Amino acid sequence: MKFFSYFPTVEYGFQNSNGQYMLSMVNQTAHVRIVEALKKSITVFHDYVIQNDDRPDTVSVNLYGTPDYTWIVLMMNNIFSLYDWPLTNDEFDSYIVERYGSVTAAKALLRYRTFDNYYVDEDTWDALTVAQRGLAQTTYDFEVEANDAKRRLRVVPAEFVAPLAKELKKVLNS
Repeated sequence: MKFFSYFPTVEYGFQNSNGQYMLSMVNQTAHVRIVEALKKSITVFHDYVIQNDDRPDTVSVNLYGTPDYTWIVLMMNNIFSLYDWPLTNDEFDSYIVERYGSVTAAKALLRYRTFDNYYVDEDTWDALTVAQRGLAQTTYDFEVEANDAKRRLRVVPAEFVAPLAKELKKVLNS
């Protein structure tokens, strides 16, 4: 990925059976400095809703015509891992079955959320006043909601990607 080619490198020394070995690695800690600088330089974002089979690289292709800007999609949305990306419909169904045994079981299991957004057990829920209670929902609906929350991205308009890449080089060279 071109993105990491702009990062500074750090040399690490290791001992092996043949003596000293040096390894040059990308310094990913520069990420924080980059994110702050880039977010300050862009003030206009658009919403993008991830579709079922979208991946970070396909979103970049859809938005910018190339997978080279996948890093912009990920960085601007604080996505550090594919666990932060929504599951496809098939992956979601498999996840539900693996975690809860079946979709039916997940739909039968309730979760209790208070008015101020804390999850509590059923006994605590029952002890709360009606004003303190928030929402009782099925575990299945909770999981759908959590997965769907990952679908909305803030994306940079296409006309800003070239200046962002230029800013990245500038930030990393400072």
